[in-house]
Amino acid sequence: MICQPSRLIIYPGDVRALLECSASKASRKLKELREATGKKDHHEISIKEYCEYFDIEYADVCKFLKLIPAA
Repeated sequence: MICQPSRLIIYPGDVRALLECSASKASRKLKELREATGKKDHHEISIKEYCEYFDIEYADVCKFLKLIPAA
């Protein structure tokens, strides 16, 4: 059974925690993804899009952000 995360959108604070980086670097990473996917500044980025773009395991990110219970 696949657990669904409690939310879909990734925020700069999440990226900051994942990468242990500054808020400005986290925002730049999301901007990089928006530009690569052709999204406008006001469009949200999903956790899944972030994981696919940066080649990070989706389930691991959800567990790290405590969006799904650890197995």
